[in-house]
Parts: sequence; structure tokens; C-alpha cells
Amino acid sequence: MNPILVLFLVLQVFGQPPGNVFQLGFLHCDDVEGSSAYVSYRTSASAASIAIDRLKRENRLVGYDFNFTILYDQCDENVAAGMAVQLFANYNVDVLIGPTTNIPAVPVFSLAYFYNRPVITWGLTSSAALDDVTRYPTAGILSIGSRSIAVAFREVMLEYGWDQFVFAYSLEGNDEKCETLRDDFQDMIAYYQDLVMSYSVQITDHSEAGMLAILKDASTRGRIIVPCFHEGNSRGLHRRWMLVAARNGFVSEEYVYIFPSLRSKGYVVPQPGGTVRYPWEELGKGPQPSDQEALIGFQRSIFIVDMQGQGGVGSNYTQFEEEVIQRMRQSPYNCTDACSGPTYQQAATYAGQLHDAVYLYGLAMEKMLQEDPKQYRNGTEFPKYLVGTFQG
Repeated sequence: MNPILVLFLVLQVFGQPPGNVFQLGFLHCDDVEGSSAYVSYRTSASAASIAIDRLKRENRLVGYDFNFTILYDQCDENVAAGMAVQLFANYNVDVLIGPTTNIPAVPVFSLAYFYNRPVITWGLTSSAALDDVTRYPTAGILSIGSRSIAVAFREVMLEYGWDQFVFAYSLEGNDEKCETLRDDFQDMIAYYQDLVMSYSVQITDHSEAGMLAILKDASTRGRIIVPCFHEGNSRGLHRRWMLVAARNGFVSEEYVYIFPSLRSKGYVVPQPGGTVRYPWEELGKGPQPSDQEALIGFQRSIFIVDMQGQGGVGSNYTQFEEEVIQRMRQSPYNCTDACSGPTYQQAATYAGQLHDAVYLYGLAMEKMLQEDPKQYRNGTEFPKYLVGTFQG
């Protein structure tokens, strides 16, 4: 695909920064299976323009221009590395926004350090390995990682005075989540030394009989059980687990089930077309008598989730989603025929994080330019300016 160059001009009041124009580079995945609903270019890219408009409305970085260069890594590690070199060496970008998935982020973060340029990633980049500030000192991460989930889990445990748990994990639809989460739980336990993972067991048989066998085994080791399944609560495994627990006497007041999950809204499961279902409802079959049995199980559960990067979703976010879709059809994106299918009529799940990444970059630049304009593209100096709060 050809790169897209976008120029936003802001009325000049102060002198231009060194370099005259902020050069923003983006790495996107375009219609890649497995990631489209979350980070597709066709349903997210215009969020960056919305962020620029917000900076203008708030009179931030007045007098500065923004140039966008968009390339496509297609969620592929090797392509991402090549595209990152192009952005840094050929397009001479001041910051790289992306990639949006874990594996491509590793070489891109390393290249950003080599070129000493800031990089801000969003979307599905949740690996705790990316949090290594010694290895990746020029990086900022907008997405919530499994390490953050582990820390939040600890807070819940301490709040209720619990200190032991059993970890049961599945590799069904392996997306690296559960093994990474298990490792991050163990790291968290070793660091704080106030919780105990009394048992860890892999769920290899996902039938009701297989899950019952695991429940029987786990219940002999503890009553606080932490099941880990594929991201997004989209395969019905959470429901099957709680249904088996409810049918076989594992949902008494003795038991608590804590589901730590990224790309999830917990008790609300987004469906294609913008609809939702509850996790105790059977996937794709309409109301079933067993839904009420599963509901009994979920009444003994706690979800710890990232809300798919959206926080408390209200009407303002719905308006944002609609604007993302509308603006993809407008200049400079001009995505008309390619964005006309029903799949592209709902904003990508993490489009809000792309907005926040660009907006946060603007806030950081505002601080850096006040202190030392010459450092505006110094990657190793950049992360400390990301600290702060704002309404995303």
C-alpha cells in the first residue's frame, strides 16, 4: 500500500519548533484476520485527526504543524521492522505511533531506541516484556498489559483479606495471554511476597467433563480459583466453566472465581454489529434454560478487565465512534469503497487509544518545548513527559 501523507496546519502565534513541523509516523494493520475488530486501519486511523482537532480546540501547541505518514505493518514482525526503518530513516519522523500488536512491537521498540526517537504504542500491545524501560527507554505504552492486570488482581485479593489462589489456564486459541499472565502473576508474587499461588494447572480438555476434572482437582488446593481463557470472552469458555461449576456444587459461599482478562468488558461481551450479550448467555443460540444455571455461577465471580481501553463507556464515546467512521470517508483518508462493507461501520475497539496516543504526544511536546525545545525528538528524554492525567 502507498503511504498517506496528511498535513494539519495551525495558525502560527509563536515561532515554529526546531524542524518546523512535527513529523508523526504511524504503523497500522489493515484488515488483518484476528485483529481487525480491535485495531483495523479502516476503523481507527481517523482517531488521530480527531486528537489533532482537540489539541487545536484547547489551544495547545498553537503555531505548530503536524505531518502524518502512515505505513502498514500488517501485524507482522518483519514487515514492522522494515516499515519502522523507513519511517525513521527515510521519512525522518519525530515520533512513531504503533505498532498495535505484541510481536511487531519488539523490533520496532529496539529500532526506536537505536534511532533515539519516541514511540507510543496502543491497541493489543499487552506483553509485560515491553515494559522493560532499560531495554526500551524511548517507549510509551497506552494499552494495559498483563503486568497491570496482575497488580490489580493483588489489590483485589488484599482488599478482601485473601492470600492464596489456584490458577487454571487454557491455551485454546493461544494468543499468549494465559502463559504470559501466569508468569506475571508469579513475578508479582515474588516481588510483593504477600500472596501465594498454591497450584497452577493447564486446562487441556475443554469439554464439560474435562473442566469438571480440573475443578475437582483445583478445589482440593484452594477456594479462590483464577481461570484464564482466550481473550475477549468470545468463545463461550467462561460460560462453560461457570455452568460446570454451578451444576456440580462448586458455587457455594466457599468459592470465588476471579477472571483476569484483557480485551474484555467483563460482564458485557461485545458482538459484531455493535450489539452485546452477557457472558452467561450461550453464544449464537438465543435464550437457553441453561443460561440461568450459568448465571448462578457468575454470581460468585469477579472480572478484572481493561474495558477494552474505553473506560466507562457513555454517550460521548458513542459519538466518538461515529465520528471515526464518518471521517475515514473524508479527506485525507478518502476510504470510501474500501470502508463501505458492514464490517467497517463500527469503530475499532481500541480506536480511542489511538486518539489518546496522539493527544498524549501533544501534551508531552507542550511540556518539552517549554523546558528545552531542542530535545523535542530525544527519545530517551521523552517518557518522563508522558506522566500526567487527562480525560481520554
